[in-house]
Amino acid sequence: MRLIGYCRVSTDLQEREGVSLDAQVDQIEKWTEISKTPDGQSYELVSMYRESISGKKLNRPMLNEAREMCKNGLADGIIVIKLDRLTRSLRDITDLIEHDFKKYDLISIGERLDTESAVGRLMLNMIVMVSQWEREAIAERTKFALQHKKSKGQKLGGYVPYGYESQEIINDGKSTKILQVNEQELKMVGLIMEWWNSDNYSLNKIAKELFKREYYTRLGTKFQSQQIKRIIDYQNEKHPEQKKDIKGGVQWGSEKRATSY
Repeated sequence: MRLIGYCRVSTDLQEREGVSLDAQVDQIEKWTEISKTPDGQSYELVSMYRESISGKKLNRPMLNEAREMCKNGLADGIIVIKLDRLTRSLRDITDLIEHDFKKYDLISIGERLDTESAVGRLMLNMIVMVSQWEREAIAERTKFALQHKKSKGQKLGGYVPYGYESQEIINDGKSTKILQVNEQELKMVGLIMEWWNSDNYSLNKIAKELFKREYYTRLGTKFQSQQIKRIIDYQNEKHPEQKKDIKGGVQWGSEKRATSY
């Protein structure tokens, strides 16, 4: 059976510190050398694809080439060291099963999975469904814990939103951190929301405007687009009904004080 090896890491950091591309290639090569098909045939590794890219989407250059080779009859299947090198999405794997793995094979070394048979395809669906359930369950537990802390006025994690500052309160000998309004930052937040909701300002334009007015981050550096987006996202989450109604820094500050933690 002719196989194409597919190896993926999400980032350069994972390539250096996680399961590197070279390690994945080595594992695939060794497996194909010593393993046999159910009917006793040898495996032939006809090509090897590597890429450093997120697995969130199936549209990846090297994966696309591997799939095209199989669809064109140049290989009989794709082999990966683990299923998550291919995808973590139930929707994506369902799409692959429907459009790809009925026509050619998928082998996952880590899960001992071979979709050549109907049982293999069923196992593949079950593995992905359980994995997705685990991720969703963890997300639900995390969300519940954060909502509980938020309802108690406690600081969430290490990030203090702009417009606030962390204050420690001692109650019955117990230390609790809550968020208090920072008037100067809240004025800046009001300007950001006013510009953003006017629909005339992009994130980059807001960053330039803040720099002109000598507004800087807490580290004394120029604001970047991603930092401004985090501020906007936080305010919209807190006040979704007022996304388009904020008229200025002072009004925004007053509203925030009225609904402070």
